Amino acid sequence: MHSLRSRRDLFASDGIRDVVRVGDGGRDSALVGAWGCEDGRGGATLGGRHGGQVARIPGALFFDVVGISDRASNLPHLLSKEEAFAATVSALGIQNKDGLVVYDGKGIFSAARVWWMFRAFRHERVWVLDGGLPQWRATRFDVESGASGDPILNASIVSEVVEKVYKGQAVAPIPFQTKYQPHLVWTLEQCLAVLFFVGGFCVGDLYSESDDKTWV
Repeated sequence: MHSLRSRRDLFASDGIRDVVRVGDGGRDSALVGAWGCEDGRGGATLGGRHGGQVARIPGALFFDVVGISDRASNLPHLLSKEEAFAATVSALGIQNKDGLVVYDGKGIFSAARVWWMFRAFRHERVWVLDGGLPQWRATRFDVESGASGDPILNASIVSEVVEKVYKGQAVAPIPFQTKYQPHLVWTLEQCLAVLFFVGGFCVGDLYSESDDKTWV
């Protein structure tokens, strides 16, 4: 049987049903669907929001990458404020003890972003589903529509919470504890230094096996 205690960053599709079942209080794990960057329209492709329907792995939580982005900047997809991230994760019902397996609709796109975000706020029990939703479907595992029910309700609640945080309004208690890890984030100045003085390049969400660091 697979275990979420693994230190690997990829998690195989055939092991998900053994260890992840959202809503089951007896399991300290959750499956998270990352949406937002890949639809090209500035928001998550979620049923009702853009008039479309999205297939999801049964029981998966929706994580809106764009909706949680730092709204203090006019640049897209910037890492959210720590309070906004903690409030979002808390609203989704995720706890610090949970192991998370993240996937997206393209196989490896927004999921890597969400993996890094959790690590940037010191939640290390997070993995990316190898092959994402395409591999899951190719294996003939079940999917369901995300256009109704709890996913839409949760997405609406999370959106309201994030809006309040960025407006400086009070929100419900935030049980999910975070601690920002500045060494996992590069500033614009640091990236420019690499580009112009070292002759290298900067790649978003780059993972280094040598010293376990992630940069954007």
